[in-house]
Amino acid sequence: MSKLVVEEIENAAGANPYNITLGTSVASTSGTAITYTGIPAGVKRVTIIGKDVSTNGSNEMRTQLGTSGGLVTSGYDSTIVGLANSASCATNTQTNALAITQGIGSGETRSWHQTICLLDDSLDVWYCTVVGSRKTGENECFSGGGWVDLSGDLTQLKIFMDGSDVFDSGRINITFE
Repeated sequence: MSKLVVEEIENAAGANPYNITLGTSVASTSGTAITYTGIPAGVKRVTIIGKDVSTNGSNEMRTQLGTSGGLVTSGYDSTIVGLANSASCATNTQTNALAITQGIGSGETRSWHQTICLLDDSLDVWYCTVVGSRKTGENECFSGGGWVDLSGDLTQLKIFMDGSDVFDSGRINITFE
């Protein structure tokens, strides 16, 4: 049996293509949106992590991506499917953002991770998958995905609800590479 040990992997340019940067964790206990700016141009993957996040209403959570020119608010194709312990199945389809959740109720907490990856450098098309669970109210798991063409480098993103609900518990963070 052999073992390969390396301190750091480098690409042809001498950079480590596998560096993962952890953002700053934000308490999702107030406000209608959490925005991350300053994502470096050239990033190929961003993961959003939410733990025990809830709102004061029933609006679905979602993510908009953006470039240096601002957030993209249309052109998304995204669907989430939720399966509750009652065996009922429901969907949430979005065209103005990437869906994170399905079937929110006031005070119900959700935990999830949403991974957003660049399909091709020359296309600026970003694809996402999301998987998560609800542990309050009726237990549920949910998953889905979607895509959007940014027409530029991803440099910012916003997690928000589709109405006027306010975050009231939990934490959100991102990683990027």
